[in-house]
Amino acid sequence: MSGELADEGADFALNILFRHTGTTPGTVYLGLATATILDTDGLADITEEDDGNYVRQAITFGAPADVGGVQKVKNSVAVAFAAWDSDGSEITDCFITDVETGTGGKLMSRLVLDVAKTPKTGETLTYPIDALVFGMD
Repeated sequence: MSGELADEGADFALNILFRHTGTTPGTVYLGLATATILDTDGLADITEEDDGNYVRQAITFGAPADVGGVQKVKNSVAVAFAAWDSDGSEITDCFITDVETGTGGKLMSRLVLDVAKTPKTGETLTYPIDALVFGMD
């Protein structure tokens, strides 16, 4: 599944690259949402998964590579969420942020799942290596 920068993420990238302002995060996190995330949203606007075992997961990306004329990065390590403690809500979107919890960070990017997922009690959710793709052209 391919993602794109949210407005906050685009502003952040442009400020880092061209204005030399801001600090790059040491870790970025993948979160799950149960409603559509818009480019203009911030973390406080997201309807985030609320299962008792859910926590955002650290995500690692490989170096950018040209894919069909577009520079892209892909997750280089599988991202696994713990087993759900109860039947979950339908997960439609994912997001990347610079904070492990809360709404005080940046919504860096968003992804719409190719197929929505509704985890059941005891199920896990894993995104294998190369499943999460972001590009800039």
